Amino acid sequence: MARAPAIALDGALTPLTAPVAVGGAGWGPFTRLCVRRMLVAPDGREFPASDPTCLQVTEAREQGGVWHLTLSTGPLQNGIGVTFTLTRDAAGQVGPADFTVPEGLPAPPPEMVGRLRALFRAMVRAHAVEALRVMPGEGFVMDLPLGDVMEGLQVEGGGFACRPEGTGTIAGRPVVQAACTLRAAGELRPGRPMELAAAGRFALDVATGLVLRHGYSSLTTAMPEPGAQALVMRGHSTQSLD
Repeated sequence: MARAPAIALDGALTPLTAPVAVGGAGWGPFTRLCVRRMLVAPDGREFPASDPTCLQVTEAREQGGVWHLTLSTGPLQNGIGVTFTLTRDAAGQVGPADFTVPEGLPAPPPEMVGRLRALFRAMVRAHAVEALRVMPGEGFVMDLPLGDVMEGLQVEGGGFACRPEGTGTIAGRPVVQAACTLRAAGELRPGRPMELAAAGRFALDVATGLVLRHGYSSLTTAMPEPGAQALVMRGHSTQSLD
């Protein structure tokens, strides 16, 4: 937890002394979600694991308590972005994702279509909780659907195990800050086990249950080849929803 990037609140964190109802609205005035991942070398130097991953919300329309969202990935490795659609309702449940094949590209095979739909849905689900009542001193789970996009990887308890630390505001919006830990293990390929541990903090938007900020450190241990020495990677992740 000590290695995790800090979350910047508008002011001081207020201890949680009473239950807080988190969620109830499917979306808010948000237009951009970005995640930045860094690798940490043994000497402490930091390197970007990749370019920041950002989703631009190009349309957010509410109808009967359900928000219909259109999001764009921006340019990917091939320089072409993908636009996808999904819904999120007042309970925080995310509907199936669908996407548009960029003009000039062939349609992907059916099995790839399913994987992409699962990936795009997970990209939203991973930054939110369904509506819940956060109680002082009581834990809750923030779902992390890694298994939907990384077959063979099992997340202990289904996601981040969180305990509330207090309340505050970010950009004037009330949030609940929680300290969370994660453990996952499995095989990405036969004979190539992998373990992942992470710890950090999440700021949950009270009105929607969406994560406005996160900052967590991670430790990944992977076997690159059967019988080879394990590869250990340290890193950290920061996120913003504005």
